[in-house]
Amino acid sequence: MEAVTQTLELHPDVILMDIRMPKMDGIEATRQIWRTRPTPVIVLSALDEPKTIDEAIEAGASAYLLKPPTRGDIQRAIKTSVARFKEYITVKKRNIELRNTLNGLTELKGILHICANCKRIHNEKDEWVPLELYIERHSKVSFSHGLCPDCAETLYPQFFKNPTD
Repeated sequence: MEAVTQTLELHPDVILMDIRMPKMDGIEATRQIWRTRPTPVIVLSALDEPKTIDEAIEAGASAYLLKPPTRGDIQRAIKTSVARFKEYITVKKRNIELRNTLNGLTELKGILHICANCKRIHNEKDEWVPLELYIERHSKVSFSHGLCPDCAETLYPQFFKNPTD
C-alpha cells in the first residue's frame, strides 16, 4: 500500500518492487500503480515460477529480476523499462489524437456558409457544393431523397384533388 501512495506523491521515473511485502504483495501494488499513475515497475523476486512471472507482467511490470540481481541486471532492466514506458506514452498520446480526429470526422463544427437560395455550402476549397454532398464528405451520414407531403402536393396537385371537386 505504501508503494502505491509513494508513487502518487513522489512521481518516480522507475520503481523497483519486491513481490513479498507486508499488507499488499508487489503484484497487486504494481496493478494499482498502473491503474492510478502508470510508472515503469521492475519486479524483484526469489520466485522463479512462470505463473508468478506472468502475473507480474500482466499487472504491468516491465521487467522481472531474480534475487539477487547484479548491478548490470538492474541497469539493463531500468534502461529497458524506461524505454518501453516512453513508447507506451507515445502510443497512448497517438491513440488519443486518433480518437479525437475520428470524433472530429463524425461531428460537423463551426460555421457553415450556406446559400440562402440554392442551399449550397461554401467549403474550404472555395467551392460551392450541394449541402448533401458536403455533409456526406464530412460525416458518416448518407442521404435518401423523397418529398414531404406539402411539397408533393405543391409540385403534383393533380394527385391531390379534393374529393368534392
